[in-house]
Amino acid sequence: MKLGRIFRQVMFWTVPIVATILVIVTGFVYWLVATPTGTRWLIHTAASQFDGETQGVRGSLWHGFELEHIHLKLPNQLTVELDSAAVKVDWPRVWHHRELRIEHLTAEKVAVWMDGVPVDEPPSTEPFTMPDLPVTVRLDELYVGSVFFSQHGEVLPVDLSQLQLRASANLTQEKAHIELHQAHAGYEDMQLDLHGQAELAPVAAPWHSQAQLQATVHSDQASSQICVNQYLPAHWQTTAKPTTAQKSADSTVPEANSTSVPADCRVEVSAQWEGSMEQGQLSLQGAGQGMHLQAQSELELDHAFPLRDTFIDLVLPDESGVQARLDWSHSAEQPNTEHVKGTIHVNRFDVGAWIPNQDLPAVLSFDSSYDVVLSQGGRQLDAAKIKLTIKPGSRWNNEDVAGHVIADVGRLELENQPVLWQAYYVENSDIDLKLGANSVLLKGAFGLKEHALKVNVDLPDMAQIWPDLKTIGPTKLDAELKGTLHEHALEAKLLHVLEGEKAKEGELGVGPVEAALALTGIWDMNTQTPSWRGQIQPLKLDHAGLHVQVADRIPINVQLPAAEQQLNVEVGAFTLRSEIDNYALLQLQHQKTQWSPAGFQTQGRAPDVILSEERVQRVMKLLNLEEPESAHGGVIDKRKQKVAKGQDLHLQLDWNVGLKEALQGRIQLKRLAGDILVPADPPFLLGLTKTEALITLTPQGGAGRSVIQAELDVQTQDKGYIKATGNTPIYYTAAQGIHVRDADRKELVLNAHMDDLAWTSLFLQDKLVLGGALDANLRIQSTPNGSFTSSGTMQGKNLKVVRLDDGVRLLDGTLKASLNNNRFELERLYFPAVLRVEPKEWRTATWIKENPDAKGGGVTVSGYWELDQNRGDFDVKLYRYPILQRADRYAMVTGDIHLNAALPHITLSGKITADAGWFNLDMLGGIPTVDSDVIVVRSTDPVKEEDENSAPLDMTMNLEVDLGPRFYLTGYGVNSGLVGSMQIQMLNDQLTALGALNTRGGAIEVYGQRLQLRRGTVTFQGDIANPILDIQALRTGLSVQAGVKVGGTARRPKIDLISVPDVSELEKLSWLLFGHGPDDGGDIALLFSVGTSFLGGGEPFYRRFGIDELSMRSGELGGAGSILPATSVASSPENEISAVERRFIEASKTLSNGVKLSVRQALADTGTVGRVSYRLSRRLTAEVSVGTISGLALVYRWFSRDDPE
Repeated sequence: MKLGRIFRQVMFWTVPIVATILVIVTGFVYWLVATPTGTRWLIHTAASQFDGETQGVRGSLWHGFELEHIHLKLPNQLTVELDSAAVKVDWPRVWHHRELRIEHLTAEKVAVWMDGVPVDEPPSTEPFTMPDLPVTVRLDELYVGSVFFSQHGEVLPVDLSQLQLRASANLTQEKAHIELHQAHAGYEDMQLDLHGQAELAPVAAPWHSQAQLQATVHSDQASSQICVNQYLPAHWQTTAKPTTAQKSADSTVPEANSTSVPADCRVEVSAQWEGSMEQGQLSLQGAGQGMHLQAQSELELDHAFPLRDTFIDLVLPDESGVQARLDWSHSAEQPNTEHVKGTIHVNRFDVGAWIPNQDLPAVLSFDSSYDVVLSQGGRQLDAAKIKLTIKPGSRWNNEDVAGHVIADVGRLELENQPVLWQAYYVENSDIDLKLGANSVLLKGAFGLKEHALKVNVDLPDMAQIWPDLKTIGPTKLDAELKGTLHEHALEAKLLHVLEGEKAKEGELGVGPVEAALALTGIWDMNTQTPSWRGQIQPLKLDHAGLHVQVADRIPINVQLPAAEQQLNVEVGAFTLRSEIDNYALLQLQHQKTQWSPAGFQTQGRAPDVILSEERVQRVMKLLNLEEPESAHGGVIDKRKQKVAKGQDLHLQLDWNVGLKEALQGRIQLKRLAGDILVPADPPFLLGLTKTEALITLTPQGGAGRSVIQAELDVQTQDKGYIKATGNTPIYYTAAQGIHVRDADRKELVLNAHMDDLAWTSLFLQDKLVLGGALDANLRIQSTPNGSFTSSGTMQGKNLKVVRLDDGVRLLDGTLKASLNNNRFELERLYFPAVLRVEPKEWRTATWIKENPDAKGGGVTVSGYWELDQNRGDFDVKLYRYPILQRADRYAMVTGDIHLNAALPHITLSGKITADAGWFNLDMLGGIPTVDSDVIVVRSTDPVKEEDENSAPLDMTMNLEVDLGPRFYLTGYGVNSGLVGSMQIQMLNDQLTALGALNTRGGAIEVYGQRLQLRRGTVTFQGDIANPILDIQALRTGLSVQAGVKVGGTARRPKIDLISVPDVSELEKLSWLLFGHGPDDGGDIALLFSVGTSFLGGGEPFYRRFGIDELSMRSGELGGAGSILPATSVASSPENEISAVERRFIEASKTLSNGVKLSVRQALADTGTVGRVSYRLSRRLTAEVSVGTISGLALVYRWFSRDDPE
C-alpha cells in the first residue's frame, strides 16, 4: 500500500511536469520551425556562432523561408555570402514517403573568399563507400544567379556573373541522377552555354556512369580565341549573312554586301560518356565555322596511358581532312607488353595555306601506318614499324611530289643496364622522296656493326623546294653511315654549285664546290660523364682552283651535358694545307681549340707565310681583285713585265687566344726572312730588317673587361722605320657578345722616320710618285662623347711629287706641319722652281735662259684644316713658278690663291699673272676628238663608278687671270702674242668670265697667204664658252689690201671679206687669194669654189642672197636638160668654138615641190636665158625657156652602162 501511494504521488507530480516540458519543447520547436519569428531567431543565432550576420529573413523552415543577405565567416579564413536566397522543403513527404524533397534551393548571388592555408590531410586508404541513406533525396530546382570566387586575392578567371544555373537532382541508395537544364559562363570575350545530364548507378564501386553534355561556345569579337578565321588561310575564312530580322531592321543594306558581315564565332560540341572508373567509352562531336569533328575513344583509366581504341575524323572548311585510328592493346600472355597500331590518312591538306607570308601552292595527301611494341607499362619502346606513302596528286610549290618512307626500329637486349639510345637500331629503311627534279634516297640499316645506311641527295633545283632558295645552286650529297649509335663511321661527298654570273664562273664564290670527309666516332652514354669521341680523316675542299686539305686526322672530343658536367668541345692538333692551281699557298698548324658555354681557347701557328709577287697575284685573281685589261681601257702595262723578281717575304703567324669571363691571349706576325720588291722605275728592294705585328689581350678590372694592345714595328736598312701602337678596352657579356664601348678611351700613337718615300709605289703604283724624307710623330685619342683629339708634328725634306700624265713635277720640297686639338697646321710646304724643260718657242726660251727674273721661283702652301669639322683655309703663293713644262706648252706664273673650305662648300679666289707662256696650236691637230660623255683613263686607272652616297662639292670661284707681257700662240698658221686679263667666276656650278684678250701683232696664214693681224679681241661677258669675237686680218703690200673679218660669238661666228679700199665681194676674194682682181672665167670659177668653203663658216656665201645653187657649166646656153657637153667632136678648126665661149653661170632657186626657177648668163657674150622646169615624174621633166633663146621642151632622162664582160 505504501509503495502504491508513493507511486501515485510520483506520477501525480512527474506526469504534469513532463507533460509541461514536452509541451514547452514542442511549442518551442514549433515556434522555431513553423513561425517566421522563430525561424528568424534560429537563423540569426546560428549565424552569430560563425561571426556572421543576416538580413531580411522571411518565412519559416516548415513553409519555406527567404534571406535577403547572409554573411558567414567559417574556419580556415573561409568567408561565404549569399544574396536573395530561398529554401523550401516538403517535410510531410519525409514520414509519408521517406523522401526528402527540396522543392527549390535558390540564390541570386553566391560569393566565396578563401584566404586560409589548405590543410593537408592524409589520404584515406579505405575506398569510398556510399553510406546507407534513411531517406531518398530529391531536388526539384537548384538555381544560382551568379557566383564570385576569390582565393588569396586572386579572382577566378572565369566570369560567372551571369551563371543562371538551373538544375535538378535525385539521390537514392541505388542511383544518383542530376540534370543540368542551363548554365552560362564567360571567359574574356567568349561565352559558354551548357546543358546535359548524368547518372551514376549503382552508387558503389566501380561507379558505373552515363553522361551527356551539350555545349555552345560563341563570341561576337573577330579577334576572340574561339574564332577560327584568324588562324585559317584567307580562302578558308567564313562569313555569315545577316538574318532576315537584321535585313528588315536595316533595309538600306544591299543584298550584294551581305557577305561583308563578320561570321558568328560559334562552336557546338556534344559529348557522351558511358563507363566506370576503370574503363569507359567517350564520344565527341563538334561543328562550327565550316569544320566538323568526330572522335571516339575506348579508355582504360587505371593505365598510365588510358587511350585504347581511338578514332578521329576532322574535316576542314576546304573539305580537306585528317582521319586517324589508334588501337592500343595488351596480351594476357605478356602482361608487361603493349601493342599500339594505327593509321593516319591525310586528304588534300593545303600545307601552303598555313605558311605565313608565303604564296606556296602545296597540297598533300598521304597514307601512313605504324605498329609499335611497348613494355614496362608503356614507358619503353621495344619495336616499331613505320610506313608512309604519298598519294598521287600531291603537289608542292606547283611540282609533283611522290615517294614513300619505310623503316623498322628494333632494340637490343642489354643485360643489367638501363635502356639507352645505343640499344636501338633501324633496319629495312627505304626512304624514296621526289619533288620535281629533286630526290632524296635512303636505303639500308643502322644500329648494328654489320649495318650500313646509304644516303643519296640530289637537289638540282632548290627553288622547287622553297622559292627563297632560288639563289642557291644545285647540291648533291652521297654518304654512307656504318655501325651503331655507340660506334659509327661516316663517309660523305658533297658537290654544291655557287650561283653567280656565268662570265665569272671559276672565280671564288662562283661555280662548283667539292668537299669530302671521313668521320669515325664513339658515343658513350653509359657513364655519369657521357661523351662523343671521334676523328675526321681526311678532309678535302676544292673550289675555283683553291684546294684545302687536312691529310692527318682531326681529333674531336665532345663532353655531353649531364648532371656532373656541361657541354665541352675539344678539337686537337692537325695541319691544314691550301693550294691554288696546284701551287702551294699556305700551311696552318692548328694545335688545339676548346669551346664550352663558359668560353673558348684556340691556339695554332702558320710557320711560314710566304708573300711573293706570284702568290699575291694568284690570291688577287682568286679573290677577283685583279684588275682586268678592260678596267684599263684595254691597255696592257708593259712596265709590270719588266720588273725583275725579288725575294720572297717569309712571315710567321702565332696565335693563342681564349675567353674565360674576359678575352685574353696574343696574336703575333713577324718576319723570318726575305724582302719586298717596290715596283718603281727602276724597281728596288725595300730592305726590310724587322717586321712585326703583335696583338695582346689582357683581362683588366673584371666584368668581362680586357684591354687590347696592338703594336706594329717595321724597320728597313736605309729607308727608315714605322712604329705604331694602339689600345682600347674590349668587353664580353653573354647578352652582347664581344663589343667595344664608345665612352672608353682609345689611343693610337704613330712614330715614323722615313728616309725615302719611294716605297709608297707599293700602293700608289704609277698614279703618283712620291719621294724624299718624312718624320711624323702623331697621337690620336678618342673622347667619351665619341669624338677624338689629335696632336703631333710632321717634317719633310727633299720631297718629290710627280704625276707624269699631268706634267706635275714638284722636287726638292720641304714640309713643316703639326697636329693640335684636331687642327692640322700646315706651317710651310715649299717647292723651289726647277727649270728642266726648254720650250721650243724662241722668245719664251730666250727670256727663261737670259733674264735673271726667271730664276729663283717657287711655290709655298700654308694653312690649316679642322679634322673634326671638315673645314679649313689654305694660301698658295706662286713666284716665277713653272706650273707647266712641256716641249709644246709652257707656263710660268706668279700670284696668290686662297682656298677656303667647309665641306662640301669650297671657295677659291686670288690672282695669277703669267710671267711667260706659250701654247702650240699644232698639238691640237694630233688629238682625236671624242664626245663629252667619253672618259679617257690612263693604263693604271680603273673605271670608276659614281658613288650615289657621296655629297656633291659646291665650288665657288673668283679668280683673276692676267696673261702678262710674254704669252704667245703659235701653230695652225698663227704667230702672235696674247695679252689681257679675265675674271673667272663659278657660282652654282655655272662658270663665267669677264674681260678681254687681245692679240699683239703677229700674223696668220690662210690658203697659203700670210695675213697680218690688224686687230684681234676676244671679249668675255658671261659664258666662258661663248665669247664675243672681233678679229681682222689683211693681206698687205698690194694696191687692194683684202682680208677677213670675224665677228659674232664663238657659237655663232660671222665671217666677212674686207678690203682697203672697199671693192666688190668677188674682187675682195680675188685680191685675197690671187693678189690681183678677177681676169677671166677660170678665176671666177675658182673664186666660186673657194668662196663657198671660206665664207660663212662652211655655208656658201650666195645663199645669203636666197640662191639655192650657183654653178659654172659648159654647153649651149639654151640646151634642154642635157648634162653632157653640147659638142664633143670638132668638125673643123675654123668653126670650132672655144671652151670659154661655151661656159655660162647658172643660178637656181627651188620654189615648191617639183618647180625650179633658174637663170643662165653666158661668160663670152651677153646671152641670158631664164628657165622654169617642172618635174612630171621620176624621169620626165617639162622645161620653158625665155630670153636669148626661147622654147618648150620635154626631157626624158635615163642612164646606161655596158655590162662587164
